[in-house]
Amino acid sequence: REALRAGSLLFNVESEAELEALAEEAERRGVVAPAALRVNPDVGAGAHPHIATGRRAHKFGVDWGRAAVVYRAGLGMPSIRWRGVTSHIGSQILSLDPFRQALARLGALIAQLRRIGVNIEYLDFGGGLGVRYGEEQPPDFRDYGKLVAGTARKLGCRLLLEPGRAIVGPAGVLLT
Repeated sequence: REALRAGSLLFNVESEAELEALAEEAERRGVVAPAALRVNPDVGAGAHPHIATGRRAHKFGVDWGRAAVVYRAGLGMPSIRWRGVTSHIGSQILSLDPFRQALARLGALIAQLRRIGVNIEYLDFGGGLGVRYGEEQPPDFRDYGKLVAGTARKLGCRLLLEPGRAIVGPAGVLLT
């Protein structure tokens, strides 16, 4: 309710039930909610199983095969305005390959959505880039940036990121 009142940029919808709840609340308030669906692209990121979120078996986001169906349902809701696609495939990812795979799948989905009349303006690609705790060798920020920004540019989308640990992790040392 407060986010609708504040005019938030984008609501990241994680399920069909959440989409219905957002639509009902927006309608009750007489506003249109800008929304993005969190899509689970079914891409393994190679992270620890407890922090992996991008495979079909994980509980986060809408299953890859249902995403277009949910977007189509939202088109019929007058209080919902689709504006984006969001995805987060995990944390502590130490290779660009999972990001590359997920971005390719999301790009194909965005093209499909545009063909059915869903105007996608934003790609929220989460975070997940790993940091060094010991001997790990995370990808270079510049290479990661070129990959995600280049994909967003080709898709004509504004890019949203949540870099989290990739920024905070190297900023200090925890002594216990």
